[in-house]
Amino acid sequence: MTASRTEQRKAELRREIVAASFDCFAEQGYHATGIADIATRLGIGHGTFYRYFDNKRDIVEHVIDDLIARILAALGEENAPDAVSTLEDYRLQSARIGEAVANLIGADPRVPRLLLLEAPGVDAELRERVLD
Repeated sequence: MTASRTEQRKAELRREIVAASFDCFAEQGYHATGIADIATRLGIGHGTFYRYFDNKRDIVEHVIDDLIARILAALGEENAPDAVSTLEDYRLQSARIGEAVANLIGADPRVPRLLLLEAPGVDAELRERVLD
């Protein structure tokens, strides 16, 4: 069953809000970013933001979820722990993982900034999630 145009537009706007939030958090920092900054970047009202997300803490969860999904996709299935059985295969796998992470960071240095500097400072729960 295909989604209606309205549902597709809602999903697209939701993705745009997550992307704009990522930009704002990475550029200004989580604590310095307000909902107004995110809404202004997209040219939407506060009310529109709140139709999709409860608050700033809610949106940062979605931003982190998106970043984690990007990292996992970059690493790929062939790099699963049980994908290798020899030391040489393990070395090659480690090199692939290192290259995938370097490519991800090289493509967007805001990713480690948000994951390692901003997200841990949000609260203890998010710090534990991203650092542990």
